[in-house]
Amino acid sequence: MLARPGLGWVVAGALTIACLASCSSTVSTSSGAGPNDSAAGNTPLATSVDTTEGTWATVAMGDLDQPDNTFWQLFHRPAGAASWTNQIQATAVATNGGLVLAPSPGSSVVVGVRPYDLLTFSPLIASADGGRTWSNGLLPSGLASAPDALAVNAQGRALAIVGKDQTAPSQSVLTSESLTSWQPLTSGTALAATAAGQQCLPLVLSAVAFDLADPVIGARCGRPGVVGIFARGAGGWALAGPHLAAPTSQDLVSVLALQATSHGLSALLSASGPSGSAAMVVSTADTGQTWQVSQGLRLTPSEQVSSVGATGSGGYFVLLSGSGGPDRAAILNSTQSPWTELPPPPPGTATLAFGPGTSVEALAVNTATLTVWTLGSTGGWHQGQVMTVSIDYGSSS
Repeated sequence: MLARPGLGWVVAGALTIACLASCSSTVSTSSGAGPNDSAAGNTPLATSVDTTEGTWATVAMGDLDQPDNTFWQLFHRPAGAASWTNQIQATAVATNGGLVLAPSPGSSVVVGVRPYDLLTFSPLIASADGGRTWSNGLLPSGLASAPDALAVNAQGRALAIVGKDQTAPSQSVLTSESLTSWQPLTSGTALAATAAGQQCLPLVLSAVAFDLADPVIGARCGRPGVVGIFARGAGGWALAGPHLAAPTSQDLVSVLALQATSHGLSALLSASGPSGSAAMVVSTADTGQTWQVSQGLRLTPSEQVSSVGATGSGGYFVLLSGSGGPDRAAILNSTQSPWTELPPPPPGTATLAFGPGTSVEALAVNTATLTVWTLGSTGGWHQGQVMTVSIDYGSSS
């Protein structure tokens, strides 16, 4: 089942029995997404998030060429600590499908387990004390394969993108006040039928967030130059994103991540078109009335996004991998500043983590071993903690 001891057992008996029955059956992997499902507009799930109780990260480990032997691990670095731990209480369900992390303002984090094989729902766990205690929730449908498919605000209200595959017509956005009783907010089909949807032609719903108390949905649009950021107002759903200038105005734009900050709302975008591909950040401090647009981070033809996330200071990081050279990592802390490229990350880097202060760490994976590298003040990476995770190969087949 799980790559123990990285995940423990706290799910109630009925849920555990249901999960065991589902996950022990042998079926075609086409019924469940693999660890790096990159369907149109989707971003790999490896990422890190910050709370006042510390930093959380999720990476895929094991035999990454075999979905049945790929297990997603949840790691935590407590506030004030220098080391990471994988002694995390979680669910009794297999993690082959991936983990989705959602911090809420303050100390809380919610973790969603994506479905795999016969599993058709997504267990949820939540902690407000750095993983010392957990509460359980449940999504009745499978969580989408996107790092921002789950969002929680300071009042505990949650949003989730669900669907049997990663295309807008089969996807829905659900909302809940308790992580257990979910109600439909909208669907990809309903969103596409609105005037805003006709302007965008959403191909996939890719992110959710809250702008204050209001839900916001990110999407990949089928119309060039349109930024698929949907906000719901008194008149229904409307496109809230900025208009992009040439040459990006001819590109297809995906919302890779959404982030609510103390200054408003920001989004990490990717734009692909005749002029190539680039990542950029847009932000608004007045609920979408005006937007700031950053410079673009150009990708080479062989590069693809392998991890994205927040820097902890309201900015974003992007990790790029490609066959034409070493991986690249870059951060952007403000739309008014340029992208800052970091030294090439160590081999096997799956994601980055930030803090305390200005420190940056690279979490590198080699099958069952996690190595943590710290970026030094002189610009080089220094090897630190090395952790071997016990992985139960063959337990999901």
